[in-house]
Amino acid sequence: MKLFQAVKFTKFLVVLCLFGPNLYAQDSQEDDEIKGVESELEKNIPARSVRVAPSTTIIGKKQDTLLIDGATEAKSKSNIVVIQKNYMPKSGRFNLSGGLTLFPSDVFFKTFGAQVRAGYHLSETWGVELTGILLTSSKSTELEDLESKQSVTASSLATLKNYFGANIYFSNSYGKYALSDRKIFPFEIYQTVGIGSVLTDKSSSPAFSLGIGQLLSLSRNDAVRLDLSLLFYQTETLTSQKQQASSLLVTFSYDALFPSVGKRW
Repeated sequence: MKLFQAVKFTKFLVVLCLFGPNLYAQDSQEDDEIKGVESELEKNIPARSVRVAPSTTIIGKKQDTLLIDGATEAKSKSNIVVIQKNYMPKSGRFNLSGGLTLFPSDVFFKTFGAQVRAGYHLSETWGVELTGILLTSSKSTELEDLESKQSVTASSLATLKNYFGANIYFSNSYGKYALSDRKIFPFEIYQTVGIGSVLTDKSSSPAFSLGIGQLLSLSRNDAVRLDLSLLFYQTETLTSQKQQASSLLVTFSYDALFPSVGKRW
């Protein structure tokens, strides 16, 4: 019995010595094959989408394709800005305008008249203008009541007669109006600053002007113009005393530009 167990144990040792290294080599080969299959699968698996902030820098494996989900795509579209050229170009062109001027801040007199402007545009932003305003005044109903009922006179008040000056023209923005989704009117906003001379019914003096206005384009060669101008000047009373005065003028005018340009197709 003991001899049989010894023979069996000897056979086990012989088999182990002969086939043991092959078994270990086979296991090693199988491990290498499994790792190769796993690496191939990883290459075929698509990369996950990554949402990256604009100021974030990622250092790592380079991806061939950047996937953007729906939310990021919608956000990127919301930041798109469309820039268009101005509908009515002004660079190197002259303008001539004329219209009606009102003096709405004068309580005791009804003052109105005409305004003429001539200018040249150095660029789409800057230009120079010459301005002339002629005004006429009549007593208001309130002043007539004071004089007739309370024997109060307003002869010491000065009324504006005219203004002549030069302005610097600055256009800072432009856009478009839509009328019932059928008609589009381009417009631009501008500011003016200048110096000139004011004449009242009692004296004349230098004046300083500030203005803001809007051009509403009718075509590439003409526009309707709305202008607010504030004049600062000195005037004399009946006792020859100097006093500071200011006048707010509102002007509605028609503005033409030349040389003319054709339509934009």
